[in-house]
Amino acid sequence: MSLYEKDSIVALATPRGIGAIAVIRISGDSLSDLFLKLTNVKKIKPRHAYYKDILSSSGEILDHSLVVFFKGPSSFTGEDVIEISCHGGEAVSKKIINQIISYGSRQAEPGEFSKRAFMNGKLDLTEAEAINGIIHSRSSLEAKNSLMSLEGKTQKNLKIAKKELTDLLTIVEHELDFVEEEISHLSSKKMRKTLKSAIASLEKIVRGSLVGKKIGTGFKVVLVGVPNAGKSSLFNSILGYNKAIVSKTKGTTRDVVEAFVEIGEYPVILCDTAGHHKSKNRLDLEGIKKTEEAIDGADIVVVVDQKNPSSFIKPFKIKNKPIINVISKIDLSGERGDSSLGVSALKNINIDVLLTRLSTLIKTSFFDDGAFFASERQVLLLESSLRDLKQLLNGSNEIDMVGFSSVLRRSVSSLQEVFGEVYNEDVLNAVFKGFCVGK
Repeated sequence: MSLYEKDSIVALATPRGIGAIAVIRISGDSLSDLFLKLTNVKKIKPRHAYYKDILSSSGEILDHSLVVFFKGPSSFTGEDVIEISCHGGEAVSKKIINQIISYGSRQAEPGEFSKRAFMNGKLDLTEAEAINGIIHSRSSLEAKNSLMSLEGKTQKNLKIAKKELTDLLTIVEHELDFVEEEISHLSSKKMRKTLKSAIASLEKIVRGSLVGKKIGTGFKVVLVGVPNAGKSSLFNSILGYNKAIVSKTKGTTRDVVEAFVEIGEYPVILCDTAGHHKSKNRLDLEGIKKTEEAIDGADIVVVVDQKNPSSFIKPFKIKNKPIINVISKIDLSGERGDSSLGVSALKNINIDVLLTRLSTLIKTSFFDDGAFFASERQVLLLESSLRDLKQLLNGSNEIDMVGFSSVLRRSVSSLQEVFGEVYNEDVLNAVFKGFCVGK
């Protein structure tokens, strides 16, 4: 799609399928005539909810619906917007949309409503991406941190850094416009101070975005232990349903079984693994290899054993990775270690305690108030800007003012692109194509 087209667009804004209501959204430069055709209302009161018959071009009643007219620019897109709340199901909404298209509108492309809002100055690119993050959130934490981004907690610090660098760039380029006798060069001390301040801000933001990535993908928690230690039973108990096969026969689990679960408010990819033991069986060895790979890629390792989990995990020599030792099947053995947590998946003993330990460990080991969910596009631009600033700081005494200005402008341009202040059609299409059709 081109940067901006003035034609009117229509789309279903709610998920397809059977439901109580369906919401149809229309946006265009002037929609009062379309509103009249659909509802027979001549004097439209903006933001007023009309309960009206939606009419076809032949006068047929398509549905009894609630219809609201938003007069541009006081709307989400900045254009005239009509929202129709009709009966749910495929048939009714499809008939209404087809009728609207017959009047000259076209089917909206993914993210086109949000794209028009951006083009009309109703939201910036970071806000648009934050909205999309909320829509696609899989956990309450991800939704909250996307919302934090939308409210500008991270944006505020980023805008301060961008302003400092822009001001510095303005001074440098101003001095380059004059002959040597007419200028007083900006002191090296002041330039370095500005660069250090911006670098510190960007480094904190990048660190927060990398932690925030885990909020989107999930923290990987891997259950490991000997065969028949009760890993699969514990896995199913945490999930609340039976996903992994449980059997008295050893070696039931051959592959890594993964499932998404929210623990506390944190998104977790929970992994059940094959029992780790000495074996010459080819299939056992394949499963053991995958278990070792899962341990390497884990954020947290939960060691499950009926007697001594710490002794089992010791040979793995795991460093810089949180470990929770769990003694399983305590309903049978009654075993409880000093530092190990005794659990029973069968009797649901201490499962809630294990979940609390997991959520606490995630919070203390990985998460802080500076974490936020960022798009890959934003992170790449932030990292690019940061590299340029570090290049300037490390070589500020050797680089000439022309070269300094060029690198600084590139760094500022990267930050401007984060906010959508500079862009091209390919960038915008890449951002908005992941949106829902009606968003």
